[in-house]
Amino acid sequence: MVKIIVLLLMLSFSLVSCQSILAKIVSDKNINKKKLVYKNKQGKYLVYLPTVHIGKKEYYYSIKKEVDSLRKEGFIIAYEGIIFEIEKNDFEKNARKARKIIGYNIANINYNNINSLPKEYSIKNYIVQSNEKTGIVNTDYNVDMSLHDLIEKYELKYGSVILSECDLQTPLSAKYICKEKKKLPKYYFTDELRNNEALTKISLLINKNIVLLYGKGHKFMIHAGLLNNGYELVSGKL
Repeated sequence: MVKIIVLLLMLSFSLVSCQSILAKIVSDKNINKKKLVYKNKQGKYLVYLPTVHIGKKEYYYSIKKEVDSLRKEGFIIAYEGIIFEIEKNDFEKNARKARKIIGYNIANINYNNINSLPKEYSIKNYIVQSNEKTGIVNTDYNVDMSLHDLIEKYELKYGSVILSECDLQTPLSAKYICKEKKKLPKYYFTDELRNNEALTKISLLINKNIVLLYGKGHKFMIHAGLLNNGYELVSGKL
């Protein structure tokens, strides 16, 4: 267990208060001891909870408990989650384009379209991550991108994503079996664009204590970006 006995010799009341906040952040009750705690030059903390998208009920309960606790301490909650603007006329078309890029439907992931997801999403006794399960509420801060903007920027770099007859005829709720001679590059879509967006939005919150729920697979890029934005890792290991 990571313990910080003394961070600094603190004499003023305000600095002692900051120390007590840090002590709560690095307690035993974390998400599999993967929590990373950063501090910026303004003296504000960012608690990064590197999440996974499928897990056991107890795992998400531990995240929710952490989120609820730090919210009471005045932390704002920032989180990953592509924004699906289902009212837009191009939503279904963009959902099909995204599916073509990454190989399965990501739009509004839930148990109603489980057949469209990789088999890992149907492992017995595991559940899919959701805002409700992790303690996120509507007033929290989404640092991700909209599906519309993701597709728009992706196509600016790689050109239009052309949907085949198979793409158009296969329901979004069905298993994706359409074959392409050449796979589309997906890292720019799944990681690079979204990581940059998240880091930009986080940089606007430098005067706030933040809890960041963001995918475990992104953590090295997020870590590097936080360091570039003036944060220092004070607890936890990559």
